[in-house]
Amino acid sequence: MSTDKLQDVEQLISENMVDLILLDVNLKGVKRDSINLLLRKKNCHFIIVTAYPLSYIKDIAIGADHGYLVKPVSFIRFQQEVQKMLGI
Repeated sequence: MSTDKLQDVEQLISENMVDLILLDVNLKGVKRDSINLLLRKKNCHFIIVTAYPLSYIKDIAIGADHGYLVKPVSFIRFQQEVQKMLGI
């Protein structure tokens, strides 16, 4: 599923319908506090995908339960991060 609405993501998580979410931090109209609340959910892993370096998004709580990819993303790097997040 693809969406640009944070409410859709929250609903998918609350219904336990996803294991992994690829999330760009540039969602229109979404504050970083809302993203941080999402990242605290324990029943889902996130991979933050962005063109920004970690130093720019340091206010986003990317912990050990979540991944991070810098655009442009190579397929190999994408595959490695997904396998890491899903414990494959």
